[in-house]
Amino acid sequence: MCTALLQLDFAAAFAANPVLLLETPLLTIIFIPYVIRYVQTGCWRLRFWQNIALWVCIIFLVLYGIVRNLFSLP
Repeated sequence: MCTALLQLDFAAAFAANPVLLLETPLLTIIFIPYVIRYVQTGCWRLRFWQNIALWVCIIFLVLYGIVRNLFSLP
C-alpha cells in the first residue's frame, strides 16, 4: 500500500488495504496535534479523544484483518 501511495496509485493502495487507507486521514488528525503539543510543552501523553480514536482505529484494523482472512476478502 505504501509503495502504491508513493506512486500516487490510489486504486492499488485501496486494493491492498482499504481500511488503512481510509484511516490514514484520521491517524493524521490524531498525530499532528500530538506532535505540536509535544514540541510546545514536552508532554508526550495523548489526550482522551486521541486515545479513543486511536483505539477505534486499532479495533477496525484487527477486525478487518480477521474478517479478511476468514472470508477471503480482497
